[in-house]
Amino acid sequence: MIDIKKQYKHLLLLVMVILFLTGCFSESINKRISRSLGIEIPKDIKIEYEDTHGGFHGDGETVAVVEFNNSIGEDIQSEMLNNEDWNKLPLSENLDLIMYGGKKEGMDYAYNLAELLDMPPIENGYWFFDNRHSNSISPKEDSNLFNQSSFNFTIAVYDIDTQTLYYLEFDT
Repeated sequence: MIDIKKQYKHLLLLVMVILFLTGCFSESINKRISRSLGIEIPKDIKIEYEDTHGGFHGDGETVAVVEFNNSIGEDIQSEMLNNEDWNKLPLSENLDLIMYGGKKEGMDYAYNLAELLDMPPIENGYWFFDNRHSNSISPKEDSNLFNQSSFNFTIAVYDIDTQTLYYLEFDT
């Protein structure tokens, strides 16, 4: 004889285990940005972000803006100075075109990704770039950015004057 109550309990237990396991492996946005950029974002800092990744190919954007107080901002800046993946502004020509748009060799570039971040032009700060496209020459190289069939990159800009970090993962 089939015990319906016992089967119901087992099914309920299985659902609870699945829910528990999927929740345990989610990564906080603070850890995700820290791992991606090679700097330590304190876990108690609140980060305003939006993530539209999803679907079959995982296309979308993760945008985040992090505002630091003076002491943490100075620590973050020190980490950037000691990390070879971070560069002093200005952005490279290609990254400036992808972030703010413009003209190059008679071609108009209207991406203006800085608008996604509500990021003004920044003169005093640092930038980070990681080209995650499978056809990229090097993860830190942007010279063939516009020759790729799609975009898969992470870019971050840190404004020293406002102690604000702008973070973008862009996947098409």
